[in-house]
Amino acid sequence: MRRTRIGLALLLGSCVSLTGAGEPTREEFRGDWVPAAAKCDSSLRFRVGADTFELQNGTDRQSYGDVAWPSEYFGPDYQGIAVVAIPEFESSQPFTVFFNDGEKKGTAKLQILVGEESPNNEAYNALVRTGKKLNARFPLDGVVLKRCAPPQKKP
Repeated sequence: MRRTRIGLALLLGSCVSLTGAGEPTREEFRGDWVPAAAKCDSSLRFRVGADTFELQNGTDRQSYGDVAWPSEYFGPDYQGIAVVAIPEFESSQPFTVFFNDGEKKGTAKLQILVGEESPNNEAYNALVRTGKKLNARFPLDGVVLKRCAPPQKKP
């Protein structure tokens, strides 16, 4: 099931409308996001900037740009509040971010490809191995996140 969702997401990512592609991240999503069960000083976090996303786990950090906002990810008739973002859209697409996940305002969830390998599909298997390595470094796949301090405005 998970493999099917990821495959569908990759397929949709190449054909959905990209309203906001190249646009800065909305203010309401900017800042540090940590696991909902953690305190805001958690060393495991997802940092959202104006045009970059960064995964952090202690001193280990990985930054991503080329953030796309596929407006029809959930289909053309979707009327909910969830918003999807995909970093490195024109290349690796290492994860998908669901803001207001499950129609819950103020939450986010990352989906990192960590499925099972498939016989005779080396390209897919390479993506799975990469996703598993990423999730081992930053164990945030499927974790509900809450937003902590928004970024400070520079005077």
